Amino acid sequence: MSQDGQNAELLCSGNAQVKVQMNPGSIYNNTFVEIVGIASGGVVREERSVDMGDNFNLGHYDQVVQMANGKFKHLFS
Repeated sequence: MSQDGQNAELLCSGNAQVKVQMNPGSIYNNTFVEIVGIASGGVVREERSVDMGDNFNLGHYDQVVQMANGKFKHLFS
């Protein structure tokens, strides 16, 4: 992860790099951060972010995302 206070380049759970246009005052202090934003032209404009700490299991997160979009999709509709 790299960040300069205005932009960040992060590694997504799917191992893809993503560029984030940070909100003014945002600082990502931990190893894992969730970014909620709007994607356009290869950049995500941050709406909000949540630090997830340094011990977050991305493998489990990926499994939850797959189930929420597959077998258990009806629970999230």
